[in-house]
Amino acid sequence: MQKIPVKMAAPGMTLAKPVVRADGITLVGAGVELSEALIARFEQAAIGTISVKGTPVQMDDLPGDTDYGRRAARMDHLFRKHAGDPFMMTLKKVLSQYFRLKAAAVAAEAAAEAAAAETSEAAEEAAGGDA
Repeated sequence: MQKIPVKMAAPGMTLAKPVVRADGITLVGAGVELSEALIARFEQAAIGTISVKGTPVQMDDLPGDTDYGRRAARMDHLFRKHAGDPFMMTLKKVLSQYFRLKAAAVAAEAAAEAAAAETSEAAEEAAGGDA
């Protein structure tokens, strides 16, 4: 099971847990295969993350130029003196996961914006060629 930003979800992935809105209403149950329409519905409902089966998204190779990516990379250094403290190691794990998810979401948003700009440019070129 992997928790991923909705922006990184792709059709064909299978939900490992139900998707629940902030007000407690379940949108979709576990075991449902994602489609473009379902992902769009999650975005409209302001769902930030979902849990999918397996580990379909590789989040270890985060772009290091994002603030969140740098923060995730610094966790070992920041917690180096607390290796024997179970609470601090749990906090390190939670923070590392948070920063990895945020960095992945930022990277996915940048990729989506780049793809949209590319599509827009191609449409403008096609419209210019038809005129």
